[in-house]
Amino acid sequence: MKAFALFVPLWIASLWAAEVTLVTVEGEEVSGPLEALGAERVRVKEREVPASALAEIRFRHARQAAKDLASLRFRNGDLLYGRPVSGGDKSLRFQATLLGEIDVKNDALAGLAFPVKEGPNAETLARFFAAQTGENDQLLAPNGETVNCFLNEMTDKDLQYDVEGQKRTRPYDQVAAFRYAALKPFEPLKGLLARVYLSDGSMLSGKLGDYREGKLALEGGEGMAWSIPEEALVSIAFAGGRLVYLDELEPKAEQKPLVGGAPLLFRWRRNLSAANGPLAVGKKEYLRGFGVHSFCRLTFDLGGAFTRFIAEVGMDRTALSNAVCAWKVLADGQELKAGEAKAGEAPTTLKLPVAGVKILELVCDYGADGDDSGDLLNWCEARLVKD
Repeated sequence: MKAFALFVPLWIASLWAAEVTLVTVEGEEVSGPLEALGAERVRVKEREVPASALAEIRFRHARQAAKDLASLRFRNGDLLYGRPVSGGDKSLRFQATLLGEIDVKNDALAGLAFPVKEGPNAETLARFFAAQTGENDQLLAPNGETVNCFLNEMTDKDLQYDVEGQKRTRPYDQVAAFRYAALKPFEPLKGLLARVYLSDGSMLSGKLGDYREGKLALEGGEGMAWSIPEEALVSIAFAGGRLVYLDELEPKAEQKPLVGGAPLLFRWRRNLSAANGPLAVGKKEYLRGFGVHSFCRLTFDLGGAFTRFIAEVGMDRTALSNAVCAWKVLADGQELKAGEAKAGEAPTTLKLPVAGVKILELVCDYGADGDDSGDLLNWCEARLVKD
């Protein structure tokens, strides 16, 4: 009886029969019905795996990109699709597509982006949300103009705000994005965290809780608590234990076109292909990694903290049919692995030793054809493992 009492807190027992695939930090996959899910362990087909040894839990639900919806951006990087309902200078009520109506304190939010026609591109939006706001809120117009303001009210139709004492109102089709002033320091959660990807493209992160009555509990930052229906789950990725995804690090990038002085048409992207689409090689799509175009060198400072580098590398499925490029992985200037990627070929799986390595370089170069046309290379699910 004592042994049973010790065992129960580690597990969240469930009659949930969702079909999943567990992926360990070493790349091993185990598929079958999910028998138990908890903050410390997961069990599939009577195989028990500590959460700290997992890279991902994949569900069978497809991911469909949200269209014509606002995106709610959190300061910790989380993202929810839906529509604003009401809000003021303290909190926001938001109708999330998959979670229903939620209330969020402004202190937890970076802001919102709206689906306007001919609005700013993804890079402009990223810079807008990454910038420091000071004591002012900020509005980004579709033409790229930034307006310092103070929020009065959000409705389900428009944004009401003050500019230099003048009250103004804009319907959401005239607002590309809105950013809240960051008045309080942001304190991210620490320890083993789960990043939960949802079927509409939303993403939430936090500490994994229990599963009851068809819903997964997730403890987020800033006092947020999420209840996520099973049918919305695409995957759960783990970080903060033995695993660090390379996209969580900031690389130093070197890019150059084949012809000197020519403009760069395809810049490297995080978690997207260089053509700004999903990371995909053949029929398989990936949620995380880097999309690049030849020539591109991404350099990461590892500080000697990891033992293995794992990834899948291959030509993006949208590349030209004759596209070919060369790739290589360097550790402290020494080549670990090199190869060639061609359009239509399956990805190459990499499992490389990096114990003691301080600098890791991922290089995409012109292939045997000496041309950069269509060289869209993807470094997929690139991750670092600690022992």
